[in-house]
Amino acid sequence: FEPDAGAAAPAPPIGTLHVKVTRCRDLINNDLVTGGQSDPYVVVSVGQKEFRTPTIDDVADPVWASPEAWAFPVHESSQSVQLRVYDAEDDHFAFNDALLGVANVQIDELAAMIADARGSQLDRAAGSRKSKRRYSTSLIEHAVEVDLVLDTSVYNGKSKSVVLMSHRASKPSKVFIEAHFVRAAEAVADDARAKHRPGLAAVLARAGAY
Repeated sequence: FEPDAGAAAPAPPIGTLHVKVTRCRDLINNDLVTGGQSDPYVVVSVGQKEFRTPTIDDVADPVWASPEAWAFPVHESSQSVQLRVYDAEDDHFAFNDALLGVANVQIDELAAMIADARGSQLDRAAGSRKSKRRYSTSLIEHAVEVDLVLDTSVYNGKSKSVVLMSHRASKPSKVFIEAHFVRAAEAVADDARAKHRPGLAAVLARAGAY
């Protein structure tokens, strides 16, 4: 098979999304009937690329103390980030890992959330005696924490009706990530080209991408 010499090369990424999963809160207890707690882990995916956190045993509010930073190439601002939270099962002959909840967010929506969180940081910094300019430089170089509510209607674990009835009375499940978007060097050097992609220039500007 000979590649078509006239075919256009795949477009380079417009940037890179960096994500850390830091914690979850108020997760469904898939082990309610056995007297334990879920053993959660999180899978993050953008396009065909995905990563998984380590499992934390027997906890509804897991915290990953030293989370790994994952990099996802972004080709379009309309791409989505998906986070799936599971309960790990020891006996895979009897049970599959239960899906506790899912969060989906488009890159442009996430960029807006990052921008809002950064703006709050800058506002607090500006109110101190230190220079706003100093903070505006240092904060943009770091990720900010964003929380996403999980859709728990996808839960498919053990004793589903009993567990869901118990969980409805509690707070919504959430997953927390640290994220920032780094603009591709090519896009930085050629803003005019970026403006041809719908909404991209505004998204990148709001996200503080560089």
